[in-house]
Amino acid sequence: MRTTACVCVILVAVSVGMPSHAQTNSWISPTRGYWDDYSKWSLGITPTNTHTIYITNDVSKTVTIDDFTSGSHPETMTVSNLVLSAPIGVTNTLDLSGAGTNKPLVILDSFSISAGGLLHLTNSALWVQGVITNVSTNAVPTVTNSVFSVDGTVVLTSNGVLTVDSGMYVGL
Repeated sequence: MRTTACVCVILVAVSVGMPSHAQTNSWISPTRGYWDDYSKWSLGITPTNTHTIYITNDVSKTVTIDDFTSGSHPETMTVSNLVLSAPIGVTNTLDLSGAGTNKPLVILDSFSISAGGLLHLTNSALWVQGVITNVSTNAVPTVTNSVFSVDGTVVLTSNGVLTVDSGMYVGL
């Protein structure tokens, strides 16, 4: 069991619309840590569905999503885009370990794993969902814009589940 300190901040926004594009939220810590640790992110907040997430800085590290994250911070489990990479000689790992398969990490648009990036799934799920259109019409719903590209490493071990709704490119 891990313990974390919690600082609660309440922000009230009146008449503020959602941005039309995803905000960048980059992992800025040179050390390993947990996805739900707001102090390790460039925006000073944990990831949300309006963020494009970058784990790309130049020191090898592991960013972990575990059962604490999926259970206590489920709002962090959906992001707009995710980019996982590292410079030559460095490995940046996104480790979904024991987060469960009932609350997957959902990427609404694109997930790119480039050289130096490593995705590790154990007893966890990841869903590259895509943007679903035609939901409110009589037309057949269409999934668009979803891309999962891998030029890095993906490791699926015991009960690791990976679902991709649209384009999947491996070894670009």
